[in-house]
Amino acid sequence: MFTSFIIDPQCFDFAHSAPGERNYIAADLDDLVNAWRKYGTLCLDGNYPNNSITVSAIRSVRNQELKDRLLRLLSSVVYVRMCGGNWAANFSPTNLESFCKFSDIIVLGNKAAECFGFSDRDMVRTIDGTANKKFCRLRKARDVLESRFEELRDSHIEIGEERGVMWEARFHPLAAVSGPKIAVVDRFCLKRHTEDFDCSPESGLGNFLALLDKSLQSPKEVHLYCEWPEDTRIIEVQKSKIVELMKKLSTKNFSMIKLILAGKRVFSTLAHDRFIKFDRCVWDIGSGLDIFENEICEKFTAMSFKSPAPDSYSRVLSNLEQKARETKSSALCPAPPNI
Repeated sequence: MFTSFIIDPQCFDFAHSAPGERNYIAADLDDLVNAWRKYGTLCLDGNYPNNSITVSAIRSVRNQELKDRLLRLLSSVVYVRMCGGNWAANFSPTNLESFCKFSDIIVLGNKAAECFGFSDRDMVRTIDGTANKKFCRLRKARDVLESRFEELRDSHIEIGEERGVMWEARFHPLAAVSGPKIAVVDRFCLKRHTEDFDCSPESGLGNFLALLDKSLQSPKEVHLYCEWPEDTRIIEVQKSKIVELMKKLSTKNFSMIKLILAGKRVFSTLAHDRFIKFDRCVWDIGSGLDIFENEICEKFTAMSFKSPAPDSYSRVLSNLEQKARETKSSALCPAPPNI
C-alpha cells in the first residue's frame, strides 16, 4: 500500500544554488527518496517516462548517488504512475485542476510555493478549492507522506469512495510486486458470484479479479478460501464458472485459481474475518470482496493494513487447507488453453 504524490520538477534543480543550500536540498531529496520507497507512488506527467518533464528533471540531478537512487525507483512499476498531460511545466494557481486530480499531496519548489501564498515559515498548507489536498515544501515532504500513509493504513472505506481510487491506493502497489500466490479469505464471495450475481463479472469477486489481473506483472496463482455450497455437486459448476471468468479477463495474468472450500462451522471458528494476503502484507476487510461490487462504494467498511503480517494469517490458511483436504473439497481452475 502506498500513497500517491506529485512533485514540482523545480525541486530537482539545485545545481546553481549556493553550496550550503545545495547540501540542504540534497538532504531533503534524500529524505524524500526514503519516504518514497516506503510509502509513496510518484505520479508523473506525460504518457511515457521519455516525455515526462519530471523524469527529465530527475535525470539532470548532478549528485550521482542521489540520481541513481531516484532512477532506481523510477524503474519500478510500483513506485510510479504515468498520468498523461504536460501539467508539470506549470505548477501555478492557474493550473490547479491539471495536476491536483492525480494526488492528495503536492510537493512544491520554493518559487511555486511563493505563488501559492506560502510565507517563508510555511511548510505545509491547504489551498482553497482543493478539498483536503496537502501542499508542502520539499523540506516537509517526507513527514507529509508518512502521515498520509498512517492515515490510510487504518482508514475505513467511505461511502462514495471510487473503486478505482481505492484499488490504486491500497491494492495495486502490492499486486504489482506480489510473489507467486495471492490468498483471498472470504467465505461468501463465491456464493455471491455464482448465486446472487448469477456469475456476472460485475460481482465483487469478478471485479476484484479483473483489477488484480491488470495490476499483476506476471502470471500468479490466486487461492480463494470460501464456504462450500450446501449441495456439493455445485462445486463443479462453480469451478467451470471461474474458468469462464478467467477467459474474460483482459491481460490474463492468472496461471491458476484454486478454490479451497470449508464448511460454515470451520469458518466460524478458524476464519471468521475476511482478508487478502500478498506475501507478508495483509489487508483485513470487514465486508470482504463486497467492496468491489460497485463503482462507487455504497457502504462504510472497516479496513486495516498489516506489514509484515503476523504468522497467525498463514496459520489460518494452513488450517483451512487441512480441512479442505480432509473433506476433499478443493478445486483447481487452471488457465484455459487459449490464455
